[in-house]
Order: sequence, then C-alpha cells, then structure tokens
Amino acid sequence: MFDLGKECDLLVVSARNPILGFDCGDAELNNFFNDKAVPFKEQMLAQTVFFRHIETEKIVCAFSMSPNALKTSDLPRSRRKKVREHIPREKLLGSYPAFLIGRLGVATEFGGYGIGSQLMFL
Repeated sequence: MFDLGKECDLLVVSARNPILGFDCGDAELNNFFNDKAVPFKEQMLAQTVFFRHIETEKIVCAFSMSPNALKTSDLPRSRRKKVREHIPREKLLGSYPAFLIGRLGVATEFGGYGIGSQLMFL
C-alpha cells in the first residue's frame, strides 16, 4: 500500500513552488492546479497544497482549501446536538470556523492506491 505520510513531502503552492505538469485525468482540475493555484493563493481565495513523492519527485495529489464556516442551522438536528455536546456553553455560536476543500485531484499514475481516502484521514 502507498503511504502518503511516509513516502511523500507535503508542500504549499507558491510562486517559488508551483505545481507543474500535474495530470489527474480531469482537464478542469489540471487547469486549476497547473495554472490557477498560484494566483488563487496570491488573491487569498484558496491555499493549495500537494504531496510530492520523495524518490521520484512526481506530484501524487493536490488539494485546495478556502476559509469557510460551519453553520449550525445547516446541520441536521442530530448532528447539531452532537456539535453542541462537545463545545462549552460560552462558545455556542451560530457558526464555527472551518475550511472547505474546494478541489482535490490524484495523479492518474497513482490512482487505485486509496490516496483520496488517505487524504481525508491524515
């Protein structure tokens, strides 16, 4: 099994550290990661990070995150109750800070290794 945490470095996209040549099999995602991730960072619209294989230096996967909020009114009643059980009374709010995963892509050559699932549980 491929292990992102052991076999890859986690890097933040920047003008000095762009994503180049990424191909996840989806033209729109490829366009974002290869051409728009840096401008989105500069405009503070999204932060993009990627995992690069240590030995081959190939990009394994990438995802972007944007600041967001979790509105308790949008949650089902049972989930809202669970959230409130774990947050002190003085902290009860209508919404809580969160991050939205806007885009996520796994390079085609690394497909089938459960990498997307690993990302969700790192």
